[in-house]
Amino acid sequence: MLTSRTYRRIKYMFMKKLNYLYFVVLISCGLGLIGCSDSLKSQFDVCYTKKSNPNELLNNSKLKERIVKEYSQQYYEKLLECSNIYSPIYYDSIQNCYRLYTWKEHKYKNENSVRLRYYIDKDSVAINLFINDWEIDKSGYSDYPNPEKMTDQDIQSIEGLANKGIATAQGVLGLCYATGNIIEKNKEKALLWMHKAAIQNLSEAQYVRAIWEEDEKIGVEWLQKSAEQDNISALTTLANLYIKGTVVPKDYAKALKLYQHAARFDTNTQYLLGEIYWDSKLVDSDKKKAMQWFTKAAENNNIDAQITLGSLYMEGEDITKDLSKSLEWFTKAAELGDPDAQYLLARIYMQDEMDLVLNDYPSMETLRKMASQNMKEGVKWLRKSAEQGKLSAQRSLGAYYYNKEHNQEEARIWFHKAAEQGDNSWIAYPGMY
Repeated sequence: MLTSRTYRRIKYMFMKKLNYLYFVVLISCGLGLIGCSDSLKSQFDVCYTKKSNPNELLNNSKLKERIVKEYSQQYYEKLLECSNIYSPIYYDSIQNCYRLYTWKEHKYKNENSVRLRYYIDKDSVAINLFINDWEIDKSGYSDYPNPEKMTDQDIQSIEGLANKGIATAQGVLGLCYATGNIIEKNKEKALLWMHKAAIQNLSEAQYVRAIWEEDEKIGVEWLQKSAEQDNISALTTLANLYIKGTVVPKDYAKALKLYQHAARFDTNTQYLLGEIYWDSKLVDSDKKKAMQWFTKAAENNNIDAQITLGSLYMEGEDITKDLSKSLEWFTKAAELGDPDAQYLLARIYMQDEMDLVLNDYPSMETLRKMASQNMKEGVKWLRKSAEQGKLSAQRSLGAYYYNKEHNQEEARIWFHKAAEQGDNSWIAYPGMY
């Protein structure tokens, strides 16, 4: 039998060892937390301060592990495929998060792109991945057909995926029921499937859910959810609501911030900001800022911005006239396939040798100052415009072949194309019936 003194001694020795073991475990855990922390903040900090580039960040083993765990291996691989071109890392002080935008082919070409956010307080990553204009869910499955080319077999496959909980498939199925594409239109089923995709945090589905919602308050809540995920349509729609002030309180400052947010990855919004700063009720007119936004959008292949700059430099109102810059921007728009810019280039190069021009703007004096006459160049652009269905180009091209080339067969082709659009210029040209 143990004496009380012996018992106390054994208990003391036992507790001493237990406390020692507890201390060792605690220290070990603490060292583990310090040395093996999963936090991604330091990686984003380094990229934000430009001590590393976004490519290094996306290939970082810790970020990869996190994305694969929270999304999937296939999702991560598709993300890398759409990350050949990068934006800078942005810091959002309101959300306390870092934002990164990437593209597969061209900057601001959002059909194949990534919008990534790292929330510092939550130490969490959120991503929106777009492949061929479809927003892809966590599974990474992206083999969805063009909506215009869907077959019954495609619908069956999509229904199978949707029933398995694949969010993108649910959204696609919702759109099919909404449009009546392949399957019979059904508003209730469209809303059901779109809602299923929206509650799985698919930003496009959340946006569609918002615009389908009859309750304005609920609609705004869905818009806000979608906008928080960098959805362009949601950001700009929400901005428009703040301008109108009917559904939400009027707030021009919030509207401007939303537009500026969307402009980080959308050239149409960049162009819109140019218009806002040029002349709007949102802010005091600032022509310098407007030109900066117009130029940014134009440099990123926004045709509206290119034509706007061409016109502003040609007219020389509020900015210094520069006909060489005007021609440069009109040419860029024409090269991108804009039929109006192509027609204008035809006028610039053909000048008074171009017939059936019903609009005398710009003046012949201005056209001659912009470039020397070059019939070959002018006809090239005239034909490109006509081939895209521009009526005035078809009419003038018919007249060119009739009067200058004496090619009635070719002239007839273009006069007839113009006639199909209601033009009767051919009447004045014998044999063009």
